Amino acid sequence: MESSGALIQSYKSSGTTEQANAIINISGGATAKSDIGILYTDAEASYSSKFVQINIAGDNTVVEGRIINQNSSIETTLKVSDGATWTSAGNSDMDYLTLDNANLDYTLTSLADHITVGEINTTGSNTMHVTLSNDTLEEINSNPLPYVIDLTKIIEAGLGVTDDIEYILADYNREGSTWEINKIAEGVYEISNINIIPEPAAAAGLLGALALVFVARRRK
Repeated sequence: MESSGALIQSYKSSGTTEQANAIINISGGATAKSDIGILYTDAEASYSSKFVQINIAGDNTVVEGRIINQNSSIETTLKVSDGATWTSAGNSDMDYLTLDNANLDYTLTSLADHITVGEINTTGSNTMHVTLSNDTLEEINSNPLPYVIDLTKIIEAGLGVTDDIEYILADYNREGSTWEINKIAEGVYEISNINIIPEPAAAAGLLGALALVFVARRRK
């Protein structure tokens, strides 16, 4: 299942009908993603005392997208369980996060990215795989190397603990960029020897610019 917008969204009602509380279950090995990278947003909602609960469950079930909770009147809960995977990139914000034998695949698009949670509950074995985007690598590369990154700080929870999650840092990303890592503590890594490969669009732009320079020189 794919969506050209947010997979799940709360809207304003043009009438007087109240929005019902929503429980969305995605399971059975299903794959769901949004082309704009948003799993849920309540940006257009205007309700009070309502909740949205998203349950992702089961081996091979993969759901991709951020959660954007801007309306404090809507209580947002995400539960990932029984071997399911939630994939996201960038900032997410929710009231409750429950992990029960869950997998999180997370891409840092900036060193400032976080998953902000009012309360987190963890049971079983939970793993967060973290990948660094090219933009994040550029940020890191502007600092003295080796650079120390603490993955346990990505999830910022008001209540609950996050240090019982296994954090694993990848040493490459989808653009083909690579870096060396040295694990110095649970969830804490040193990063060095960064090799940033331009993304296809950036590489095409660079080649185009070089071609223009070459033509200009030929004309001279």
